Amino acid sequence: MRAGAIRWGVFQDVTDPGRITETFVVESWIEYLRTRERMTATDLAVREHVYSYHQGDTPPVVSHMIYAREITH
Repeated sequence: MRAGAIRWGVFQDVTDPGRITETFVVESWIEYLRTRERMTATDLAVREHVYSYHQGDTPPVVSHMIYAREITH
């Protein structure tokens, strides 16, 4: 939240307890990109510490979602 998120959460998958998902919401895509540019040395150290808990041969999966104002099919 310090970096500009308006909502943040961590969720555990009830069907796969080893799967943890972190989510955060920012005002805009531009604001998200700015948060990536503003990472401090402390931010990077925290991220590396969190990643140290990751199990598996591949990095954690990162996905980006945007609010769907209108769903079209």
